[in-house]
Amino acid sequence: MLAQTHAEDIPLLNKRAAIWFEQHGNLDQAFKHGLASDDMEWAAHLMDRNIEALIETGEVSTLTHWIKHLRRKHIRQRPRLGLAYAWGLTVSHQLDDARFWVDDVQQTMDARD
Repeated sequence: MLAQTHAEDIPLLNKRAAIWFEQHGNLDQAFKHGLASDDMEWAAHLMDRNIEALIETGEVSTLTHWIKHLRRKHIRQRPRLGLAYAWGLTVSHQLDDARFWVDDVQQTMDARD
């Protein structure tokens, strides 16, 4: 079994799978493998660069589902992810959580000025 014989290769294989899925338009699988790569910074960047593609195809719930698996610090580093997450939470009627992320993005942007 791969996990027993080459466990150290699994994160790299997941990252390669994520890249392949992203290139072939399957962002749901790309995010799944991106998170499985254990490189949360890279996975957050993967999600951030694909926000528009998911919004254009009406897959806000997919984006919201995967963003919630990121650590808070990775979302905070990318205000676009925070806003996308807030939007997805709003669409699913989780208004208190959405408000939290809108406020968080505002605080982050204010701190950058």
